[in-house]
Amino acid sequence: MNKKEMLAQLHKKRIIEVAEALFLQYGVEATTMDRIA
Repeated sequence: MNKKEMLAQLHKKRIIEVAEALFLQYGVEATTMDRIA
């Protein structure tokens, strides 16, 4: 695996981590909103 491929893999992993974090945060906010309503 060359350096370019390694960077691409790392970038892809980072995007997934960010997406999961945003999804979890959104999920928590959505449940809080439901509880308030």
